[in-house]
Amino acid sequence: MGKSTTSAFVADRIQHEGLQASWFHEFSPDNPIALAVLAGFEGTQDWALPDRSLLQWHVLRQQLLCGSTSTILEGRFWQNRAAFMFLAGVPAEQIIAADQRVYDSIATINPVLIHLVPDDPQRHLKWVFQERCLAPGARPPKMWTDWFVETFATSVLGKSKQWQGFDGVVEGCTQWLQICEQMFVHFPGPKPAVRDPHADWDRTYRAIEELLRILPAKE
Repeated sequence: MGKSTTSAFVADRIQHEGLQASWFHEFSPDNPIALAVLAGFEGTQDWALPDRSLLQWHVLRQQLLCGSTSTILEGRFWQNRAAFMFLAGVPAEQIIAADQRVYDSIATINPVLIHLVPDDPQRHLKWVFQERCLAPGARPPKMWTDWFVETFATSVLGKSKQWQGFDGVVEGCTQWLQICEQMFVHFPGPKPAVRDPHADWDRTYRAIEELLRILPAKE
Protein backbone atom coordinates (compact mmCIF):
# COMPACT_ATOMS: atom_id res chain seq x y z
CA MET A 1 0.00 0.00 0.00
CA GLY A 2 1.09 3.56 -0.64
CA LYS A 3 1.91 3.43 -4.36
CA SER A 4 -1.19 5.32 -5.47
CA THR A 5 -0.95 8.11 -2.91
CA THR A 6 2.78 8.49 -3.57
CA SER A 7 2.27 8.61 -7.34
CA ALA A 8 -0.47 11.21 -6.98
CA PHE A 9 1.74 13.23 -4.64
CA VAL A 10 4.64 13.26 -7.11
CA ALA A 11 2.36 14.32 -9.97
CA ASP A 12 0.89 17.10 -7.83
CA ARG A 13 4.31 18.41 -6.81
CA ILE A 14 5.52 18.47 -10.43
CA GLN A 15 2.41 20.35 -11.51
CA HIS A 16 2.83 22.72 -8.57
CA GLU A 17 6.11 23.82 -10.16
CA GLY A 18 4.28 24.77 -13.34
CA LEU A 19 5.35 21.64 -15.22
CA GLN A 20 3.19 19.07 -16.97
CA ALA A 21 2.68 15.66 -15.38
CA SER A 22 0.46 12.69 -16.08
CA TRP A 23 -0.14 9.85 -13.62
CA PHE A 24 -1.35 6.40 -14.60
CA HIS A 25 -2.92 4.32 -11.84
CA GLU A 26 -1.79 0.70 -11.55
CA PHE A 27 -5.09 -0.59 -12.93
CA SER A 28 -5.87 2.28 -15.28
CA PRO A 29 -7.07 0.90 -18.65
CA ASP A 30 -5.15 3.62 -20.51
CA ASN A 31 -1.84 2.89 -18.77
CA PRO A 32 0.71 2.76 -21.62
CA ILE A 33 2.23 -0.41 -20.15
CA ALA A 34 -0.77 -2.73 -20.15
CA LEU A 35 -1.42 -5.31 -17.47
CA ALA A 36 -2.83 -7.61 -20.16
CA VAL A 37 0.69 -8.33 -21.38
CA LEU A 38 1.33 -10.24 -18.16
CA ALA A 39 -2.08 -11.86 -17.72
CA GLY A 40 -1.70 -15.32 -16.25
CA PHE A 41 2.08 -15.17 -16.16
CA GLU A 42 2.25 -16.14 -12.49
CA GLY A 43 0.96 -19.59 -13.39
CA THR A 44 3.34 -20.29 -16.26
CA GLN A 45 7.01 -20.52 -17.03
CA ASP A 46 6.86 -18.56 -20.28
CA TRP A 47 10.13 -16.75 -19.68
CA ALA A 48 9.99 -14.99 -23.07
CA LEU A 49 6.85 -13.10 -22.11
CA PRO A 50 8.59 -10.08 -20.49
CA ASP A 51 10.48 -9.40 -23.73
CA ARG A 52 7.16 -9.03 -25.52
CA SER A 53 6.35 -6.06 -23.28
CA LEU A 54 9.42 -4.20 -24.52
CA LEU A 55 7.50 -2.90 -27.53
CA GLN A 56 5.21 -0.95 -25.20
CA TRP A 57 8.21 0.61 -23.47
CA HIS A 58 9.70 1.54 -26.85
CA VAL A 59 6.45 3.23 -27.89
CA LEU A 60 6.26 5.12 -24.59
CA ARG A 61 9.85 6.29 -24.97
CA GLN A 62 9.15 7.68 -28.44
CA GLN A 63 6.07 9.51 -27.18
CA LEU A 64 7.91 11.08 -24.26
CA LEU A 65 10.92 12.09 -26.35
CA CYS A 66 8.60 14.26 -28.43
CA GLY A 67 6.91 15.96 -25.48
CA SER A 68 7.56 17.79 -22.22
CA THR A 69 5.27 15.88 -19.86
CA SER A 70 6.59 13.90 -16.91
CA THR A 71 4.81 10.54 -16.78
CA ILE A 72 4.31 8.62 -13.53
CA LEU A 73 3.67 4.90 -13.93
CA GLU A 74 2.48 3.18 -10.77
CA GLY A 75 3.89 -0.29 -10.12
CA ARG A 76 5.09 -0.96 -13.67
CA PHE A 77 8.82 -1.50 -13.24
CA TRP A 78 8.59 -4.35 -10.75
CA GLN A 79 5.27 -5.17 -9.12
CA ASN A 80 3.30 -5.95 -12.27
CA ARG A 81 6.19 -7.33 -14.27
CA ALA A 82 9.18 -8.75 -12.43
CA ALA A 83 6.97 -9.95 -9.57
CA PHE A 84 5.11 -12.28 -11.92
CA MET A 85 8.42 -13.62 -13.21
CA PHE A 86 9.42 -14.29 -9.60
CA LEU A 87 6.18 -16.15 -8.89
CA ALA A 88 6.66 -18.17 -12.06
CA GLY A 89 9.96 -19.47 -10.72
CA VAL A 90 12.24 -17.50 -13.03
CA PRO A 91 15.77 -17.35 -11.53
CA ALA A 92 16.79 -14.01 -10.01
CA GLU A 93 19.56 -13.41 -12.54
CA GLN A 94 17.08 -13.72 -15.42
CA ILE A 95 14.62 -11.37 -13.72
CA ILE A 96 17.37 -8.79 -13.29
CA ALA A 97 18.51 -9.23 -16.90
CA ALA A 98 14.94 -8.78 -18.18
CA ASP A 99 14.55 -5.59 -16.18
CA GLN A 100 17.88 -4.33 -17.47
CA ARG A 101 16.54 -4.62 -21.01
CA VAL A 102 13.65 -2.36 -20.02
CA TYR A 103 15.98 0.14 -18.38
CA ASP A 104 18.21 0.18 -21.46
CA SER A 105 15.21 0.80 -23.71
CA ILE A 106 14.11 3.92 -21.81
CA ALA A 107 17.45 5.34 -20.65
CA THR A 108 17.16 8.31 -23.02
CA ILE A 109 14.04 9.63 -21.23
CA ASN A 110 15.85 9.78 -17.87
CA PRO A 111 13.62 7.49 -15.76
CA VAL A 112 13.44 7.85 -11.98
CA LEU A 113 12.58 4.91 -9.73
CA ILE A 114 10.94 5.58 -6.36
CA HIS A 115 11.37 2.51 -4.16
CA LEU A 116 9.16 2.18 -1.06
CA VAL A 117 10.81 -0.42 1.18
CA PRO A 118 9.33 -2.10 4.28
CA ASP A 119 12.13 -3.05 6.68
CA ASP A 120 10.03 -5.73 8.40
CA PRO A 121 7.92 -7.61 5.80
CA GLN A 122 5.90 -9.55 8.38
CA ARG A 123 4.95 -6.46 10.38
CA HIS A 124 4.19 -4.54 7.20
CA LEU A 125 2.00 -7.30 5.77
CA LYS A 126 0.04 -7.60 9.02
CA TRP A 127 -0.66 -3.88 8.80
CA VAL A 128 -1.64 -4.08 5.11
CA PHE A 129 -3.98 -7.02 5.70
CA GLN A 130 -5.63 -5.23 8.61
CA GLU A 131 -6.03 -1.98 6.64
CA ARG A 132 -7.50 -3.76 3.62
CA CYS A 133 -9.97 -5.66 5.77
CA LEU A 134 -11.13 -2.52 7.57
CA ALA A 135 -11.19 -0.16 4.59
CA PRO A 136 -14.62 0.70 3.16
CA GLY A 137 -15.27 -0.39 -0.39
CA ALA A 138 -17.82 -1.59 -2.90
CA ARG A 139 -16.91 -5.23 -2.33
CA PRO A 140 -15.88 -7.15 0.80
CA PRO A 141 -12.22 -6.24 1.51
CA LYS A 142 -11.62 -9.83 2.56
CA MET A 143 -11.67 -10.72 -1.13
CA TRP A 144 -8.39 -8.86 -1.64
CA THR A 145 -6.61 -10.69 1.17
CA ASP A 146 -7.92 -14.03 -0.08
CA TRP A 147 -6.75 -13.20 -3.60
CA PHE A 148 -3.31 -12.16 -2.36
CA VAL A 149 -2.82 -15.37 -0.38
CA GLU A 150 -4.07 -17.46 -3.30
CA THR A 151 -1.75 -15.69 -5.75
CA PHE A 152 1.28 -16.81 -3.77
CA ALA A 153 -0.02 -20.28 -2.91
CA THR A 154 -1.03 -21.23 -6.47
CA SER A 155 1.99 -19.78 -8.28
CA VAL A 156 4.67 -22.04 -9.73
CA LEU A 157 7.12 -20.97 -7.04
CA GLY A 158 4.51 -21.09 -4.28
CA LYS A 159 3.56 -24.66 -5.12
CA SER A 160 7.20 -25.76 -5.19
CA LYS A 161 7.87 -24.14 -1.81
CA GLN A 162 4.44 -25.00 -0.34
CA TRP A 163 3.55 -21.43 0.56
CA GLN A 164 0.26 -21.50 2.43
CA GLY A 165 -1.75 -18.83 4.20
CA PHE A 166 -0.35 -15.63 5.63
CA ASP A 167 2.96 -17.25 6.56
CA GLY A 168 3.43 -18.28 2.94
CA VAL A 169 2.85 -14.71 1.81
CA VAL A 170 5.43 -13.45 4.33
CA GLU A 171 8.00 -15.97 3.12
CA GLY A 172 7.32 -15.16 -0.51
CA CYS A 173 7.40 -11.40 -0.02
CA THR A 174 10.63 -11.63 1.96
CA GLN A 175 12.32 -13.48 -0.89
CA TRP A 176 10.81 -11.09 -3.43
CA LEU A 177 12.17 -8.05 -1.56
CA GLN A 178 15.64 -9.57 -1.68
CA ILE A 179 15.39 -9.62 -5.48
CA CYS A 180 14.07 -6.05 -5.41
CA GLU A 181 17.20 -4.97 -3.58
CA GLN A 182 19.33 -6.50 -6.34
CA MET A 183 17.26 -4.82 -9.06
CA PHE A 184 17.53 -1.55 -7.18
CA VAL A 185 21.32 -1.76 -7.24
CA HIS A 186 21.30 -2.41 -10.99
CA PHE A 187 18.92 0.45 -11.84
CA PRO A 188 21.15 3.02 -13.61
CA GLY A 189 19.11 6.19 -13.06
CA PRO A 190 18.10 8.29 -10.05
CA LYS A 191 16.49 5.99 -7.50
CA PRO A 192 15.25 7.40 -4.21
CA ALA A 193 14.62 4.61 -1.72
CA VAL A 194 12.37 5.40 1.25
CA ARG A 195 12.54 2.85 4.01
CA ASP A 196 9.44 2.11 6.08
CA PRO A 197 7.41 4.89 4.40
CA HIS A 198 4.21 3.92 6.23
CA ALA A 199 5.73 4.80 9.60
CA ASP A 200 5.67 8.51 8.78
CA TRP A 201 4.19 9.70 5.50
CA ASP A 202 5.17 13.34 6.11
CA ARG A 203 8.79 12.24 6.42
CA THR A 204 8.40 10.07 3.34
CA TYR A 205 7.05 12.89 1.19
CA ARG A 206 9.74 15.30 2.40
CA ALA A 207 12.38 12.74 1.48
CA ILE A 208 10.89 12.26 -1.99
CA GLU A 209 10.72 16.02 -2.54
CA GLU A 210 14.36 16.38 -1.55
CA LEU A 211 15.55 13.44 -3.61
CA LEU A 212 13.63 14.56 -6.69
CA ARG A 213 14.63 18.18 -6.10
CA ILE A 214 11.00 19.25 -5.99
CA LEU A 215 10.31 22.30 -3.83
CA PRO A 216 7.91 21.79 -0.91
CA ALA A 217 4.50 23.38 -1.29
CA LYS A 218 4.31 27.02 -0.20
CA GLU A 219 2.00 27.87 2.67
